[in-house]
Amino acid sequence: MIEGELNSEEQQNVPSPVTEEPTVPQVKNYLSKKRILFYCLLLLLVFIFIMYVLIRESKTKSVNPKIFPTPSVSQTISPTLSGSNHTNPTIVASPTAAFVPDQLIVQYKLNQTPEDLTSARKAEIDKILSQVGVISEEKVYNSEDSSLRRYYVLKFKKGTDLTRIKNILKTIPEIENAEQNNIVNTNN
Repeated sequence: MIEGELNSEEQQNVPSPVTEEPTVPQVKNYLSKKRILFYCLLLLLVFIFIMYVLIRESKTKSVNPKIFPTPSVSQTISPTLSGSNHTNPTIVASPTAAFVPDQLIVQYKLNQTPEDLTSARKAEIDKILSQVGVISEEKVYNSEDSSLRRYYVLKFKKGTDLTRIKNILKTIPEIENAEQNNIVNTNN
C-alpha cells in the first residue's frame, strides 16, 4: 500500500464532508432562541426610549422654573348694568390680601445670584437694596441646585411700598423677577 492511501476500514471511519440535515426539533429550538433574543432586544429598546423621554421631560421642567405669583386676592364677579337688561361681568378684588407684609421674593437669573457675582457688582446691588429699604436678604432654599438657589427673601421696614420696590428691583439686570411673598394654604 502506498503512503497516503487509506485502506477500506480507515475510509469508513473518516467522516464525510457533507453534514446531515437538521431535524425539525433542532430547527424549532434554533428559531425559539432567535425569537427570544429578538423580544429581549425589542424590550431593551422600549426601555431605553422610555428612559430617554422621562429624562428629557425632567430636564425641561427643572431647567428654568418661573415664579408664578399665587393669587393674592380673591376675585369675585359682580354684574354691571349698562343701560340694558343684560349684565357684563367685572372683576372686583377683595380687600383681603394673602401675603407676608413687608417681604418680597426675588428670583435671580441663572448663574447671577449674589454668590455668583463679583464683589464689586455685589456691592453695587447691595447699595441699591439698602437705598430701597431692604433690612435683610435670605436664601429661600439652602440647596446646591442652581435652579433653587436663585430665590431670596427680601425683608423691608414696616409699611414699605412693595409695588414701587418691585418695579425698581426688576430693572436690576441680574434679577429675573420679584413678587410678594404669598401665603399659600393647602387643604388637608
